[in-house]
Amino acid sequence: MLFDGKPDREWRADEQRKNELVFIGRDLDEAKLRSDFTKCLATGIGFGK
Repeated sequence: MLFDGKPDREWRADEQRKNELVFIGRDLDEAKLRSDFTKCLATGIGFGK
């Protein structure tokens, strides 16, 4: 597993703040990945969902 999280600049005021995860592999079960990651979402005050 590789993870690289280097900030390259500050967010612009008009820029949508989003992050993306990229999975590379064969025969990945997209529905299972989405379901499992959705269960990990933080909720409550200060979080988007």
